[in-house]
Amino acid sequence: MTKATEKSKDDNLNFNQPIAVHIRDARALAVFWGQLTEYRNDVAHVQMRKSPFSGKNLEDFALNRLLSSLESIFPTLTQSSDLEENNSNQR
Repeated sequence: MTKATEKSKDDNLNFNQPIAVHIRDARALAVFWGQLTEYRNDVAHVQMRKSPFSGKNLEDFALNRLLSSLESIFPTLTQSSDLEENNSNQR
């Protein structure tokens, strides 16, 4: 990817959305969202792509990387004390 392409890609990202207040690194979210989309599409389309992920790769992502990635991107939304407080406020 050239610097010009990378810059224009960054220009399309809007990091001023309300959800961004919960995110340490919006770029990490953008990268993770792309990965999540790829895994989701592979599962939804029953690995019909030319280069599907292996079952082991899908399992590794689901068991070892999915939650840890979400926790690192959304630390304030995944801390147990915050979750308990949010749940008690909704009652």
